[in-house]
Amino acid sequence: MSSQRSQKRAAKAGPSSSQRPGTSSQFIVEDEEVLPASQISPNKNLTNQEHAHHVSNVVKYILGADHSKIPITKSAISKAVDCHNKNFKSVIDQAIKILKDTFGYEVTDVDGKLFIYNRLKNDIPHIEYDEDVANRHVLLFIILSHIYMSGDRCSQGSLIHFLIRLGIITDESSRSEIFGNILELMTGDFVKEKYLHLEKSENLDTDEPEYSWGMRAELELPRRTVMEFVSMMYRGRNIDSWSQQFEKMLQSEGRLRERANPRATQNGRVEHMEQQ
Repeated sequence: MSSQRSQKRAAKAGPSSSQRPGTSSQFIVEDEEVLPASQISPNKNLTNQEHAHHVSNVVKYILGADHSKIPITKSAISKAVDCHNKNFKSVIDQAIKILKDTFGYEVTDVDGKLFIYNRLKNDIPHIEYDEDVANRHVLLFIILSHIYMSGDRCSQGSLIHFLIRLGIITDESSRSEIFGNILELMTGDFVKEKYLHLEKSENLDTDEPEYSWGMRAELELPRRTVMEFVSMMYRGRNIDSWSQQFEKMLQSEGRLRERANPRATQNGRVEHMEQQ
């Protein structure tokens, strides 16, 4: 659900793009030539050039790693760009700021793993998705919509039955000419990429697994978008007519506003308490 721009940047700036056979391991950052990483001591304070070198490499690494959609750890980044100890925190903080201010990406740390997601609306006409990627996004959106409208959780059987009713798969096969192997995507790729969360059912009478939204879906897909899509499918039915889903949508939007501007939210709470 990230834009094609991320894929193009990832291709140009992947983790290994900095060193190719037969080329120098030096980098150009803001038109200044800086030291190769192997000549930078991890135990001393970094010069401005060395700091910029590491920041540039961290940005490249994160953009490249995002192509797989699998969350990355800070330790993996530190090892990949050869920046450690006390220097790494200032480097990763500056890299995250550049990703947000320059590229429009948010980076969220969840249980020690970094998620990168694009907050910019992809309404630029000349940007087009690769057909396979676009098809996966369509399928994923359909699946996430069904899960949300089912009360934020649904069984694997319910989801498969829904896809059969839509004609995406059949009773005999989970393979689609357009989307590929649906079951493999549901239990494999989409789970690894943290779009789907798969766990054992809370119902003790069955071993059937249940699906809910994964962390990346929570960050990237507004619930209002889902509800507006469902409303369109129901010929313009008001979204607040689904009271449970509508309330959860409002709660989700409130959390996103708080995450985006925690100080303003805190000030609003203080003002509300003073008025009382």
